[in-house]
Amino acid sequence: MAKKRANGEGNIRKRKDGRWEGRYTAGHDLETGKPIYKNVLGRTQAETKAKLKAAIEETKNLDVTKAGKYTVGAWMDEWFENYAKIKVRPSSHQTYRGYIDNHIKPNIGKIPLEKLTSLELQKLYKKLLTSWRIDRVESKKQAKGLSPKTVRNIHQIIASAMKLAKEQKIIASDPTEGCALPKLEHKEMKTLPIEQLTSFLREAKDSGVFEMYYVELATGLRRGELLGLKWGDIDGIIAMIHEIGKGTPMGRILGAGTATTARCFGIERAPVVKGQAMPAYDPRAVKGQGVTYATTTMGADHTAGYAVATNILGCGGKTDPLSAEGQAEISRNLQIATAAIDATGYCLFTAFALLDQPETMQALVDTINAMYDLNMSLDDVTELGKDILRKERAFNAAAGFTKAHDRLPLYFSRESVAPHNVRWDVSDEDLDSVFNF
Repeated sequence: MAKKRANGEGNIRKRKDGRWEGRYTAGHDLETGKPIYKNVLGRTQAETKAKLKAAIEETKNLDVTKAGKYTVGAWMDEWFENYAKIKVRPSSHQTYRGYIDNHIKPNIGKIPLEKLTSLELQKLYKKLLTSWRIDRVESKKQAKGLSPKTVRNIHQIIASAMKLAKEQKIIASDPTEGCALPKLEHKEMKTLPIEQLTSFLREAKDSGVFEMYYVELATGLRRGELLGLKWGDIDGIIAMIHEIGKGTPMGRILGAGTATTARCFGIERAPVVKGQAMPAYDPRAVKGQGVTYATTTMGADHTAGYAVATNILGCGGKTDPLSAEGQAEISRNLQIATAAIDATGYCLFTAFALLDQPETMQALVDTINAMYDLNMSLDDVTELGKDILRKERAFNAAAGFTKAHDRLPLYFSRESVAPHNVRWDVSDEDLDSVFNF
């Protein structure tokens, strides 16, 4: 006869075969409302009592309408379709699916989900490490299994699936907790000597793939990242910005700017002057702007002498942007005017009106005099701009800058730019004459 126990503690009875049986209510069927009974068996009453107590306690953390419904393989499919596909990047879907179909399901896919143990997982990882990749083409000294990193990746997605199963109360405990994982292999990086690298890049150029390999060697991008790059790659740019935010080695290099990045990777083709990167205008095609890039005290500052106004927009006259003739004088006059306008508090965009309507220059001078109670003339405003530039140049000289710093990178002179196929050809003498006032 079954022994009466308190409500929720189940019943214990001795069976005809001599074993003891404990029965308890695990829950109720959602459709019929009928109770769901489960049992445990033991050789003694005390053993059965302990098992019954443990089973009832475990049931509190389980949804019995779901528990026992899945095998490991079925649950991995469920997790992948309704969880992983939403959480992970689309580019990772194929990798996850391959891990599940090729490694997890063939080995432990038929095990009932609630029966999966840490020991079963340890056996799986050992098998994957030692003998799973039987068709791998390799030398005799290499292992025929998967790499430790791949096994750790497989463990990671199993752990994610088990965590979800526990949260959904399908399993009472997570079998991935406490698993021993293989140590990662740390192989010494092998790099090409400079002689071999030079030969390699020469061959790459002859084969028409120089740009791809140059970017790869200069940035260290992984193959998938390299092949995924596109012109104007927004996702790639955002990823690099995140690297800067995280303070990774690559992020710290990028965050230091174009000049530092170029030095770190040995890149000569960096569009910088005095450590400052150029904006959008190519100096070979807008040569007045190139003079400003080279000579401005900040370096590569397009606003300091916006020669695009005359070279391209035709404000204050029109000059040939592809010709070196007269560009030094244009940049000089624009830099003087810009320095003066900046000092007054006026918006720099007033320069467009001033260039097209010279008579409005007097109106600007009149407002300056009215604002600051001055009595300046047009010549005084011009002299103000010159004085500012002299002081900026003196500051740079004291900091160690010389005429050699008023130059564009050499590749602008060596390489032409489409569609006009022009190079940078403004002479050093012209550049040195910009501040002759």
